[in-house]
Amino acid sequence: MELSSVAEGTPYAQSQVLEQAVRAVGSLDDAALSDYTRKTTFETVVGKVTFAEGGGWARPRVLTVQFQNIESNNISEFKKPNTQAVVYPSEIASASVIYPYAKAKR
Repeated sequence: MELSSVAEGTPYAQSQVLEQAVRAVGSLDDAALSDYTRKTTFETVVGKVTFAEGGGWARPRVLTVQFQNIESNNISEFKKPNTQAVVYPSEIASASVIYPYAKAKR
């Protein structure tokens, strides 16, 4: 399956995790599914997914992006690839967050 956006990929991956867990456990028992998901790595459309102690994804899958190097008030500025900087998670960040944001405008 080809997905056209991250917005489609994440929910699809969540469905894949549930499907794999239900098949492996053989039931819809909440406790059994929870136990299984905490111990398993799942192959999904967004890559391998594992869960942390609290139940959230062990590795963040959501990117925080900040628009930087904006030179005018023209909406086309936001379409330029060099204005979109990934600032989190840090291991894949392409820039540091600029704060206060007023300093992001040139």
